[in-house]
Formats: sequence, C-alpha cells, structure tokens
Amino acid sequence: MQIQALRYWRFDLCLLLSGMAYASLIDLTTLLPLFYQEILGQRGFEVSLNLLIPALTLVVINLIISPLTSWLNANLVMVTGMTLLDASFLLFVIDSDHLTTFKLLLFSCLTAIGSGLVLMPATTQGSNFLPTKLVAHGITIITVTRQLFGSLSTALITFLLTISTGKRGFTHSFTFLAFINLIVLVLLIFTALGGSRNENN
Repeated sequence: MQIQALRYWRFDLCLLLSGMAYASLIDLTTLLPLFYQEILGQRGFEVSLNLLIPALTLVVINLIISPLTSWLNANLVMVTGMTLLDASFLLFVIDSDHLTTFKLLLFSCLTAIGSGLVLMPATTQGSNFLPTKLVAHGITIITVTRQLFGSLSTALITFLLTISTGKRGFTHSFTFLAFINLIVLVLLIFTALGGSRNENN
C-alpha cells in the first residue's frame, strides 16, 4: 500500500467522507439495539425486526446509487447524503426525550439513506482524483480508513455511554455524531469538490 495517494487533497476529502459515513452507520448499529432494549424495553425478535428495516433501506440505496450518480452530479449526491446523515442525528438529539419505535425507524432509515448516498460515490470520486497507478492503493487506503474510523468512533460512543447513564448517554452520543458530520458536511461544501477530474491533469 503506497501512502503517496494521501498527497492528493481531494482524495483525502473523499477518504474523510467515506470514513465518516461508514463510522456513522456502524455507530448507529451499536446504539439502536441498546436503546431498544434499555430505554424502550424491547427484546429479541422485535429488536431484530426494527434493525432489519434500515438495513433493507441501505440495500435499496446501494442498488440504485450507481444509476443515480450517472444521472446526477456525484458531488450533489454526496452533499445530499451528508445532509441527510447529519439531519438524522440532529433529529435523534432534538427528539431524544420522546423517541418512539416509529421515530427511531424513521431517523435510522434517514441515516441509512445518507450513508448509502456517500459511501460508493466517495470511493469512486476518490479513485478518480488519483493517477491510474495509485488507484488500487487508494481503494485499499479507503477500506482501511473506514475500519479505523468505525473502530475509533465505536470506542468513543462506548465511552460516552459509560460516563452517562440512561437517555443522557444516548443523547451525548447522537450529539457527538451530529457535530462531527456537520463539520464534514461544511468542509465538503466549502472545498467545492468539482467534477471527477484527476488532480494530476
């Protein structure tokens, strides 16, 4: 794996987008089962069914994302995805004291849609910003970074749940995710990722 790919700042931004979208998805799959069980008192099949719905939503998004990015500008798709991702966590925070199963399903589906709209386009765009000889290394770096972001964010979420009890721990976790995703969204907008042109051209 050649880290020279990190010299291309637009690739680095796509790396950040991909890492945060993946981490957000992983963190949500960590938080939701705990919330359903500890706060709403649900068990077994009911929790599994509630988790299945956003998972199926993500599958549908993955099926349509390729033709969608062919039809629309990939940067617009990613901005839309990050907006939905951040909005979903903001909704978790704003409604944290009144979350019901329906609201959790709705907000988690928004998270799944947002992640799906970012993950594949970010990988494709990131690869397009690299010289051909570095594309394979870039994809490897993206994969490793996703795992790293997922692990670190899960550790932070676990820490927040440990130091705060009950709903407060979940509220702090959702606030953390909303804040981080907002920073990434603002960075994406103001760096104006334009086109799929290689930086080496």
